[in-house]
Amino acid sequence: MRKITFLVLLGFVLSTCSACFGYNAVITWSKVPDGDLGGYTIYQSSNGVKYKKIATVQPTATKIILHNQSKYVNAYWYVKSFDINGNESKPSNIVKYIHLNLIKK
Repeated sequence: MRKITFLVLLGFVLSTCSACFGYNAVITWSKVPDGDLGGYTIYQSSNGVKYKKIATVQPTATKIILHNQSKYVNAYWYVKSFDINGNESKPSNIVKYIHLNLIKK
């Protein structure tokens, strides 16, 4: 596998969902041009320090919709690509959602 050092997490959109109990976060990223790309792993944190793997998607994917997200909780995400042998890239840039009512004055 060619070492992947550049993966750009493009951003996210928080939208309402009439059929669910929260908001949808749509996370998008740029496709990694690698012949032995195995897929992407998405990580999430509520504090920007401790991240948890929340999803793994196919190599053709460039977005994921995370259902039932709370608009009242801070959230941070990054994406890693991995090759067919399971070797992961460095993390992408981090995108974050900060709920303004959580900021103390």
